[in-house]
Amino acid sequence: HTRCLSDWSSDVCSSDLAEEVKEKFRSLVDPILPAGRPQEIIDAVESVESIRDIDELARLLVVPPAKRVKAVA
Repeated sequence: HTRCLSDWSSDVCSSDLAEEVKEKFRSLVDPILPAGRPQEIIDAVESVESIRDIDELARLLVVPPAKRVKAVA
């Protein structure tokens, strides 16, 4: 993984890091969220300044009951 510690404003470095974070996020949530939802969440976070109500983002984060992982007792 490449990081630019000396200049975090670098478009190349921040872009690479952002893509790494998105891929990691998708790998974690793809198995439990409906198709397309991970991208909706990414889009919402990238344009968080336009969200009028936190419920808009919270709605996207709800995992459907059938896909929830059951806790091991």
